[in-house]
Order: sequence, then structure tokens, then C-alpha cells
Amino acid sequence: MSDGIDLETNKSENHITVKGRTIIPQSLKEKTSYLEIHPKVALHEKNQFVTLEQQTPIEIQSDRQNLSVTVEKMKLKKGNFTVDFQVNDGDMRNWNFSFFKDFARNDITLVKESEKAIYKEPMKHSIKVLDEKELRFRSTFDIGTVSDFSKDNYVIRVNLNSLSANIPLELESVKIDLN
Repeated sequence: MSDGIDLETNKSENHITVKGRTIIPQSLKEKTSYLEIHPKVALHEKNQFVTLEQQTPIEIQSDRQNLSVTVEKMKLKKGNFTVDFQVNDGDMRNWNFSFFKDFARNDITLVKESEKAIYKEPMKHSIKVLDEKELRFRSTFDIGTVSDFSKDNYVIRVNLNSLSANIPLELESVKIDLN
């Protein structure tokens, strides 16, 4: 069963407890002697930012999950700013490559430092796959039309939250004896 109804949510300083209920639409009598629950949870991850003057490589890690982005190289050249990066040290975790390509396209963005918390249409950029098996990508941002571009007033925003939501943390299973 993967559906359920949230009955109660309690928030404290550093965690949220959700009580829920799942309805099993058939009798389990004589079919099994136990239920085994395999809980998973999507943890919220805050955006992380890389200044354009930082020395590469730069490792961006999730605080609570095994999620990461490594910024391998950043380069400013003739109206373009390129960023080479690797996702999850190349670990796909049985996910489809297109999921990671979408992450590379939508969640590694070049934004004005003063507007880094504002979500609007991302700066025009292209994605090149450098190594599919190793989850390595290159984003090339078109800064030729940006009149106020400088390495001081733009940052790379890394949104690990979409990885966290789609690759949930698996918690320890719980076995419930029905007898």
C-alpha cells in the first residue's frame, strides 16, 4: 500500500511527526500473519549557492541524505558562462538518466545574487551531457544580453530539493505481528 490519510501533523523545532492511516480494502485473516511497513520520507533541502569566484572543485552535499553536486569547473568566455558539474558522484540509484538531465536543466541555475531567493524564469542556458554514466553535465549560460553581469553579482543556485523529493530517504522497516 502506498496511499494513506494524514490524521495529525505535529511540528517542533527540528522535526515533523505525521500520524496517518491506510485502509486495506480486503480481509487479511488467513492470508498473512504480519504486515511489514517500509517507510520513506522526502526531506526538504535548502538551496545552496556557489559564488562565481570560488575555487573548483566545490562539493555541495545534502545535510541529511546522500545527495550531492560537485561543481568541477566554471569559466567565463565571450558572452557565455559555463559550469561543469557531476550529480551524486555518478550514482543513479536505479533512476532513469532523463530524471538527472532534467535536474541539470532546471535545478542548477545562474541567478542574480540579490534575487537568489526569488523564483522566476531561469537565465537562458543549454545543457550538454559530458558523461551519461557518470552523471556529468555542462550548463552554458548566455550572458551576452545581461547588461549588469559580473562575477560579483551572480551566483549558481543548486536546488537539491527536487532530488530529495524524488529520491526519498528510506527508513528502517517495521514489522507488525497480526496474531
